[in-house]
Amino acid sequence: MSSVRIHVWVADQHDRESQRSLINTMLSDPRLHGAGISLQPTPQASDTMGPGFEVIQLVVDSGFQIATLALAFVTWRRDCDRAAELVVRLDDTTRTLSGQELLDVPAAVRALSGQPDPSRSCCVLVGVSRYPHLGDLPAVEQNCVDLAGALVDPGIWGVPWENCRMVLNPQTPRDLLTPVGEAATAAEDTLLVYFSGHGMCDADGRELHLCLSGATQPAAEAAATVPWRDLRTILRAGRAKHRVVILDCCYSGLAIGERDPSAGLLEAARADGIYTLTAASKHSPALAPRSARHTAFTGEIISALREPRTRAEFTTLDDLYRTVRDALIPHQPEPQREGPPHVGALPYFRVPRSADPVEAAAAPGREDLPMPKRRRLFLWAAPPALTAVAATVVAVALWPSGPQGPCSADTRLVGFSDDLDKVQYGGTTVGGLSALTMTAPSEAVSLTDNSPPRLYHLTLGGDPRHVGVKGMTTLVRSDGSHFQDREFDGEGLVLQPHHVLISSETEPSIVRFDRRSGRQNGALDVPPLYRVKSGGGEGPAENFESLTATSNGRLLYAGLEEPLWRDGKVRGQPLLRILRYSGMADQGYTPDGQYGYKADTGLNLVDMVALEDDVLLTLERGYMDGVGNAIRVYRTTLGKRWGIGWDNSLRNVEEQDFAAKTLLVDLAACPAGGARAREAQPNPLLQNVEGMALGPVTSADRRMLYLISDDNLSHLQTTRVYRLDIPLSGTPEKAP
Repeated sequence: MSSVRIHVWVADQHDRESQRSLINTMLSDPRLHGAGISLQPTPQASDTMGPGFEVIQLVVDSGFQIATLALAFVTWRRDCDRAAELVVRLDDTTRTLSGQELLDVPAAVRALSGQPDPSRSCCVLVGVSRYPHLGDLPAVEQNCVDLAGALVDPGIWGVPWENCRMVLNPQTPRDLLTPVGEAATAAEDTLLVYFSGHGMCDADGRELHLCLSGATQPAAEAAATVPWRDLRTILRAGRAKHRVVILDCCYSGLAIGERDPSAGLLEAARADGIYTLTAASKHSPALAPRSARHTAFTGEIISALREPRTRAEFTTLDDLYRTVRDALIPHQPEPQREGPPHVGALPYFRVPRSADPVEAAAAPGREDLPMPKRRRLFLWAAPPALTAVAATVVAVALWPSGPQGPCSADTRLVGFSDDLDKVQYGGTTVGGLSALTMTAPSEAVSLTDNSPPRLYHLTLGGDPRHVGVKGMTTLVRSDGSHFQDREFDGEGLVLQPHHVLISSETEPSIVRFDRRSGRQNGALDVPPLYRVKSGGGEGPAENFESLTATSNGRLLYAGLEEPLWRDGKVRGQPLLRILRYSGMADQGYTPDGQYGYKADTGLNLVDMVALEDDVLLTLERGYMDGVGNAIRVYRTTLGKRWGIGWDNSLRNVEEQDFAAKTLLVDLAACPAGGARAREAQPNPLLQNVEGMALGPVTSADRRMLYLISDDNLSHLQTTRVYRLDIPLSGTPEKAP
């Protein structure tokens, strides 16, 4: 096995103290005991160093991981009082690591290896699976989901989830090109664009057209395809240092163009600087095996990223191409590539390993090592900009332990607790908590969405160890009998002096229960429009997810999680309705209006808290298999109110008539601290948050906000309670 020599020294030759501390750290690091460490006078290229300046030499085999060295450097930087720079000479390559790059392990790995920076990169994954005229491609949607999961995986590349946007079944060229243009503007390091769907050539057989859902063969409507030249023009105009395109469609080799096969990649790269991988040549179809999870080409890409057959620490784009090509030929169309050689040689993707030093930095006992900050581009669904509000936070029964820190310029995570996760109470397993409402400054009630429905009475004390259950109320029918499985699916919760109002997804309904006995004793009228199934046709909508009331009890709001069939989505954004009732607490309510609400792409409305008559907090949640959750809280001002009889489609509503949203917190941007996740998450702090409630006032114009997650009684999910300090200027609601 060949050996590799690595030389390391502090950049400032006069900083002897930092050099000595680096030597001591590396000699005592058990991870480097097999690295053959010795001290040398100087490396050959360092003739500027004064006499006696010792340089560290490591002699390692080819299986040594750069991440192990990076972890040792970050450990040293953590203990060093000075932001000293390091110089690392690896064979013939010399790199300088700044003090900033030594703050966390992934940044140090990128600096040592030359890996493109995922935090400054953007991905757009376009998938078209529905083709009425050409034949559906059901595997395409799973292509996008699983490839996105690999790209955002910190153990592979680690693009922030909000920088990775999926565009599924675009209807017009603008639907496809606009997200690519936005990403091309935002990406600074790498812009990666992926397309999977049908492809066709023009009448002359010279130009590739990417087919949208309405495409026919031959193409009769220009609006139903996107010429490759249009996409290439946007890519060229972007500011990204590197541009990568992956095309999984028939005749995708046309994107590479005409060239002499013996000319090599350099000549082709001069054309546009785009590194392109295609599923087939310009004359060949791409294959989508029937009943397979992925198409042939994308399936091999995902396999090469997730289960690479190599001892190398990184996979380059050229490596990826060769692996996929060798797996497909001779029985499948041969993939093609073209692009700048230096881009193809970049170490883009880390090879997942069972004992990953980067993951070890976040393992128990290593919480003190700083992890990378999240860059907030929000290309998945760009929310409005935050308005900075300067305020002094005053501690009010704060949780002193656990992670604390800013989530944004004016929102702070105070702490979280997992103490409710799978806890036993009264012969039940606490879980499936889908709503939360405060009853006192440190007490709350939470609703389960499983059968039989229950209200758990919670204590939220000053210490996470004291978060627990102090009581339970089982909700029953009016005759005292239990609800049957799936008969009642409680999601939203409003407490009144003598009653409890709960919105149920089944039917849908808003049911009233006696607060003391838990017996059903009434229900609110639901307009006929809301009884229409969201997917079309008659039947239960399974849609009433959120419920809230104003502090005076005169107005009640019920929110839909998913669109009614007549509303649908626009560019991936669900067009939702919020139903308003007027009346008095404990006396009854009558529906008197409805509003339009546009959720972020890939997210749904799952809870609301009324601040004023027309101002709400809204909680949006999304989930992608293999990627995890997105959780965002907005301050929302309701827009135009229509009468109950208004049954037009929200597709016909002007933008200014929808509710206006201002982002308060994106939970993914909060510090992860010691949080653990049992399934893939962009930030281990994230869970399936479904409920929220306003807590006490912390200072002028600031309130405590509690969030609670629904574990679905799954061993892969966690019941987690979060406490955040948020700005709420002009909020008249009384504190509990």
